[in-house]
Amino acid sequence: MLALLTLTGIALIPGVLALRFELDVAETWLPGTRTLWAALHGLAAFGTLLLLGSLLPLHVRHGLRQRKNRRTGITMLAVFPLLILSGWGVYYIANESLARWTSASHVLIALPASVLLGWHVWRAHRIHEEFHSRHVR
Repeated sequence: MLALLTLTGIALIPGVLALRFELDVAETWLPGTRTLWAALHGLAAFGTLLLLGSLLPLHVRHGLRQRKNRRTGITMLAVFPLLILSGWGVYYIANESLARWTSASHVLIALPASVLLGWHVWRAHRIHEEFHSRHVR
């Protein structure tokens, strides 16, 4: 789900540049499919919201108590509301200059957030492998 969100978001960047910033982006990039990519991105965003909501009561509480991988986890908890609000703004803010700023901020937050999420998952796997290598013999 998160990989789909990242992939569709990256695919939409040229459209943002063309529509919001009036830059000349070649039409050969996803010709005629921008609407489909945007719909897939929105669908993946809804799925991610459901996933995030299911992680809060167990995964986040457990992670905070375990005091492992907290820096990236807390950072993700701070970043997701920014992505949610800026994503909402991309679709619903009517003022063109504010919509342009919202679109740019959404992209500039989302790209590093994708990397941060990957790092968080990678560190979690390392922590679990380390724990099992020490305790399972």
